[in-house]
Amino acid sequence: MRIRGPNLNTFNRFKHRITRNIHGFQMFRSGMRVAVGASGGKDSTLLLYTLVRIREDMDGKLDLKAFRVIDPDSPCVQSAGLSEFVQWCKSLNVPFERIKPGVPDDAKGKEISACFRCAFRRREALFKASYSQGYRVLALGHTAFDLAVTALMNLVYHAELETMPPVMDFFDDKIRLIRPMFNIAEETVKRISRKLELPVPPPSCHRLVGQTRHRMEERVRELTRENRHAVPNILKAAKYFQDYS
Repeated sequence: MRIRGPNLNTFNRFKHRITRNIHGFQMFRSGMRVAVGASGGKDSTLLLYTLVRIREDMDGKLDLKAFRVIDPDSPCVQSAGLSEFVQWCKSLNVPFERIKPGVPDDAKGKEISACFRCAFRRREALFKASYSQGYRVLALGHTAFDLAVTALMNLVYHAELETMPPVMDFFDDKIRLIRPMFNIAEETVKRISRKLELPVPPPSCHRLVGQTRHRMEERVRELTRENRHAVPNILKAAKYFQDYS
């Protein structure tokens, strides 16, 4: 897929911001192997596409691979559009692998919600698959909206105004988790995704409705309707505000 005209200028400005985030936080460098958590949602899909174009700027010296976690035992499994997404990855010359989470340990954390446990298992599967195949960097598509929701959840439920960092090393620096779109507005992602005509996201998990994070997402959207600076203001308070738009 090639972009032309005004859409190219719009995307190039976006790509420049992501490149600046990558360099500014030393997320990775040319020649490294980067795994992308490709859920099929608009955020991770746009991130994957952008990293492919950044790879071109590096003369191809960036090894990318997309991983999607699909749990066949989950009532929320969503494989809609998977074959089309795989073909799209092939057109970008990005290997794609479908992976399964490990067996859940029902003996631990019974007070934890099913959705939180599912998310934890998916993250664990991404870590294991990436590391086992030599990908020492794992990129996720979290945006400023996601960081703001996390900050408010931590404030309300844990009395701490903290959020997800753009870069974090795990397991004695064996693998690095990065969020190159940490300061990108949700509406920016939607707008650029429409312009690029990226693959259609699968339906949202129906079990999210009513869960704690889903309720907080709705509250942040309400706050944004009242004050368009709500998300950057939350991130400023959480010390993670940088070049939001």
